[in-house]
Amino acid sequence: MCSSLIYVIVSLSNMTKTSHEVNQVPRIMNLKEIGKLLFISNATIYRWIKGGMPHLQVMKGGKLLFDIDKVITWMVTSGPAIQLKIQKIRRMNYG
Repeated sequence: MCSSLIYVIVSLSNMTKTSHEVNQVPRIMNLKEIGKLLFISNATIYRWIKGGMPHLQVMKGGKLLFDIDKVITWMVTSGPAIQLKIQKIRRMNYG
């Protein structure tokens, strides 16, 4: 894996934790929060869910929740399309 991709993963992971949260339970996000963090639409999130993106659904037809650490791990291992999205996020955040 290229070093810039590792940098993006670490940066995204660190963005979701404050200094006092580092050793606590991973941050859980809702649909809107994960979309905002990753700069993706709800349609993309639903497409990624069909592709295996880890998530929890509170009740059938209910709220979707995402463990950001599991999502980042999934993004790293999901292939070229997701990795291109990570690179785009990096360019948007870090120039």
